[in-house]
Amino acid sequence: MATARGIDATIALYLPDGKQLWCEGPMDGMDDDEIARLRVAVLRLARRMRTLSAEEGLTPAQSGLLATVVRQGPTRAGDLAASEGLNPTMLSRMLGALEDQGLIARAADPADRRGTRVEATPAGRRLIGRLRARHRSALTALLGGLEPGRLAALRDALPALEELACADAPDPRPEARG
Repeated sequence: MATARGIDATIALYLPDGKQLWCEGPMDGMDDDEIARLRVAVLRLARRMRTLSAEEGLTPAQSGLLATVVRQGPTRAGDLAASEGLNPTMLSRMLGALEDQGLIARAADPADRRGTRVEATPAGRRLIGRLRARHRSALTALLGGLEPGRLAALRDALPALEELACADAPDPRPEARG
């Protein structure tokens, strides 16, 4: 089995909202097989969650964007583009689709008339509430099938998984380095 221990490696993890998380550097502690298993497990779980969004008529990116708007409350479109890593054109298209479905409302930003403020509508908040409940139910059912020891191991791994999910890793692609 090949090992990544002590060598430099580059890994791309594709998140449910379409973003990529890039990790680069020495990979001490996990070999290539373990890294591949982690990647496959994360992607399979993400695929299950994406399916629930699709059943509500949203793309994964729309679902993630709407969830961010619900979580943050009224938000400037420019700030939303930055936090979601979207270019303004793509953000505008996505917001238009969500607005057409009655899930968000856009209005001129009172502090800057050139800007736009985005807010979830009651229908948007209800939809995200339903999705969160469905995600929770699906994960609860999956977790219920684990042996107590495996469930405890997963619980112990949560801080590390949360750290990985929130990591702000640089993009190692040559074109991103300038």
